[in-house]
Amino acid sequence: MLKRKLIDRLDSLRQLSKAYRSFLEEDHSYRYRLITRGSLLLSPGKKANELHFIGRGLFKLYYLRDSGEEQQLDFFTDGDFMMLPVDFYDDTDNFRYYIKALEPGEILSIYKRDMDLIYKRFPEARDHTDLIRSEISLSITAHVDLLLIRKEELFNECVKVKKEVCPRISKQLMSNFLGISKKSLERGRSSS
Repeated sequence: MLKRKLIDRLDSLRQLSKAYRSFLEEDHSYRYRLITRGSLLLSPGKKANELHFIGRGLFKLYYLRDSGEEQQLDFFTDGDFMMLPVDFYDDTDNFRYYIKALEPGEILSIYKRDMDLIYKRFPEARDHTDLIRSEISLSITAHVDLLLIRKEELFNECVKVKKEVCPRISKQLMSNFLGISKKSLERGRSSS
């Protein structure tokens, strides 16, 4: 069932050819994984060589500031893809970022080396990966855009941009993601 969701999601990005769709239905390159709350899918020193599709769950992308405090960069939830776009393509080590499960979940994961084999057989797969990379980059850009909004409007704009995520994260994570204090967040929530 999760593989069907993945295929439908890829098809929504760009129509799959019959041959590629048939291949995906039969292929076992994507690994099914049950994820427990608190699991790290990525941490510094680990290669960022996997692409993940979320069937269900909530995950955060963050790094640690010099002070040791977490800085939230993005959140991923049901139907999203997760990867570090540049590191995935370049097959490089990750030196800064974490991806952590905030809820139990189920995902499909594929290694970059397996994607490279699929690219050779189905060049259209690269187009899908490019669209996924663009989608993730746009999500991070939307976060930067949120940070430029007046504090009074920030919460409402965040709810519009991340409507699937906001009700599921703590006030602490929300205020960190928005770059404001919990007190400012409360004022923003009460004015909405």
